[in-house]
Amino acid sequence: MDPHLAMAVERAGIPELRTQRSGFEGLISILVSQQVSVAAARAIETRLFDLLPDPHPAAFMDLSPEQCRAAGLSAPKQRYLRELSSCILSGQLDLDSFDALSNDEIRSQLQAVKGVGPWSANIYLMFALRRADSFAGGDLALQEGYRRLADLEARPSAKEMDGIAVRWSPYRAAAALILWRYYAHLPISEG
Repeated sequence: MDPHLAMAVERAGIPELRTQRSGFEGLISILVSQQVSVAAARAIETRLFDLLPDPHPAAFMDLSPEQCRAAGLSAPKQRYLRELSSCILSGQLDLDSFDALSNDEIRSQLQAVKGVGPWSANIYLMFALRRADSFAGGDLALQEGYRRLADLEARPSAKEMDGIAVRWSPYRAAAALILWRYYAHLPISEG
């Protein structure tokens, strides 16, 4: 095992496996969680899924902007979720085809949807599709966790973090879980 990851496991323990719903429902959760706290994302997601007992793109398109706003969705997130819904409904994005595609092909298709960036695409690969060799190098917790673990002066950029993660292939998602657990165990003043 990589010495840094071994040290992280020694200090913070073995991480639990994380999973995410797949399909439209999973992408809603991921887009909702972008750039907000875990608690805020959960609250918004709960209110939104109360409005969508059967999460489907057509059902989302039927929600009014007022309903979305009341659930906690910002105007940009409403636009992103409407764009995602439209792409699925038009057949531009076929989530059912993902099992037969490579990680790069899936990333490319997801990132063609406005509002779905590298972080979201990689989180979907890791947790919804359970792709072991995916990694979200742009995740600030991964970057900061690794910075502290490797005693670096500066936080690695997304590109640098992706380069570092190459050594963990074909189990980059497991490395991400270890780093997230390590980061979660850092004292607040250090993380």
